[in-house]
This record gives sequence, structure tokens and C-alpha cells, in this order.
Amino acid sequence: MVSLSPVALWRSLTERRIRGWREFDFYLDPVCNSGIGDRLIEIWAAMTIAEILKPGAKTAVVWHRNGYRTPAFVTEYAPLFEIAGASFVTERPLGVRKTRKGYSRDPVKARYVRGIPFGLRQIQLKYGRYFGTADPRALHDQAGDYGLPAAIGLDAIAGTYRRIASATRPAPEVARLIPADIGQRVGIHVRLSDKLVSEDEERFTMSVDRWKAIEAAALAHIDRAVAAGEKLFVCSEDFAYRAELVDRIRGMGGDVIVCDLPPASENREGFGAFVDFFALARCRRIVQMTRYSHFSLMPAIIGGCEIVNFDPLGKKEESYMARWSDIADIRFEGLAAPA
Repeated sequence: MVSLSPVALWRSLTERRIRGWREFDFYLDPVCNSGIGDRLIEIWAAMTIAEILKPGAKTAVVWHRNGYRTPAFVTEYAPLFEIAGASFVTERPLGVRKTRKGYSRDPVKARYVRGIPFGLRQIQLKYGRYFGTADPRALHDQAGDYGLPAAIGLDAIAGTYRRIASATRPAPEVARLIPADIGQRVGIHVRLSDKLVSEDEERFTMSVDRWKAIEAAALAHIDRAVAAGEKLFVCSEDFAYRAELVDRIRGMGGDVIVCDLPPASENREGFGAFVDFFALARCRRIVQMTRYSHFSLMPAIIGGCEIVNFDPLGKKEESYMARWSDIADIRFEGLAAPA
């Protein structure tokens, strides 16, 4: 056995590391440490930029496990999905600019796509600290900041974004637990907890009165689906409400299921959320029982299915969901402003 000197060993390990990074064209160090939907938005946006700058680009994405916990969900999970053209890595290449939430407030104009060693270019979204705002319209408005062609149209960006989203697939261990007949079902996603507030409603939350209006419209939609013989699938972070809704549907004679995990999977952080997420992506239609949620909007984009939103907008209110209408098939059923 030939032993290497410390210098030779260092050179060998360095060259091996360099060869590994040379497989990629771009590198993303995401700012977002939130839920599945928010993380995907940032990754899809960066990959859209990469693909337009270099067709067929391969992007390395570092996955941060140091997420946070809320009463609604945990974010400390492994990436139990894959996207064509992307690979998850556990370390940063040399020369990267460590990103943080305040990155976009630099007093000097930032370079949002910058060269780093090994032939890589690092992508940082201009407003990455604002979770969930990197939709195609935003990328089009900021095209010049990423070095995209000045004359690029929104359709080109939206089409690339949609193709990348549709190439997002669950890990095999997640896919195995998705119900076999999910493609025949209407998915119902209930999001309460952090979205539902008793006072001081903001753009991303809903008051009790708004929730009651959304719930009434959604239940009427569900009742019509049951009467029409449609099969249903329900998911929610609020298991008590999920159980009540399932009992209500079954009491009407409806065919409804949930994704119950085997005991071996129940203790894996975030695993059940991934199963519900990708089950929604395979449904015929998605019913969104909340003001809005990326957890059900992103599956609609992945699967190319219609999503129904019931947010009752008041005067001078704008629909957050409308920002995604370039790549999502959204049906608005509660947007009539009061007279």
C-alpha cells in the first residue's frame, strides 16, 4: 500500500473536491428555512434563472436542516424529493457569499449571480428574505438584476418555471405511501393554526370572520362534489378539524380518505407532510380551505391541476394567489368585493 505525504494527500483531496464541484454550473444557498412550499419556490426560481442563463444547467443546492418549529409544522427535515437538474449538497464550495435574510438590504448594489471558484456561479434571489415571493412576475421585473436578456418575455420565464416545477418528484419512500387511486380524487387542504388569527389580520393571515366565509364556501363546494359522486382526499396540519371534516363527508355518504402513516414513518420529522404534499400534486383538483397556502398551491403547479380558492376579498384588497396565475390554474370562487 502506497502512503501519500501530507502535501500529496491534501492535493488529492482538493482535486477530488474540485472535480465534484465542476459537475455543476450554479450554486444556491437558500435563505428560506420555512416549509416545503416556501423552499420549493426559492429553488424553482433559482433554477429558472440558471436554465435561462445556461440551458441544461446543473444546480447544486445546499439543504439547511436548521429550520424552525411552529405549532403548525416542523421544518427540520431532509429533502424528501428530487428535481431534475438539481442536486442537494451538504457543504458550501469555496468563495460563496453566505446568505442571510438581510442580504437584499446591502447599501451597495448586490450581484445576484456572481462567479465563484471551480467555474460555478452563485445565485441569490434579490428579495430572498421575503419567503414565497419569487414568482415568475417578480423574476421578470428583476430580470436585469440576474443578467437575463433584456427583452425576455414573461411567457418565457413562466414556461421555464413551470417545466422545472413539473420535474419535481417525491422520494421513493414517500411515493410508496401515496394512495393508489389518488389521481381519481379531489384534494382538500385545510390550513388553520398560524394562518388563523383572532385580531390584527394581515395580508398573509385570516380573521375568524374571513375563515368562516371561506369555510362556508368550501363546504358548499365539497357538498356538491359528494353529491356528484366525486372521491375526496383530505389533509391538514389540524388533525382534529381533519377528523371532523372526514366524519362530515362520510356522514353524507361520501368516499373520502386521508394518508395514515405506518408506525415506522410517524417519528420522522416532516415525513407525513411530504406524503400529503405529493398526494395533493396527483389529485384531479385541489380545494384550498384557507386564505392561501403554498403547501397546496405548489402541488397544483407540480401536477398541473386546478386549485380552487375561496378568499372573499374586501374593497381595495388584492388576491395574493393571483400573482401565480401565470403558471397555476386557479379558480377563484370567493373574490366578489362587497358593494
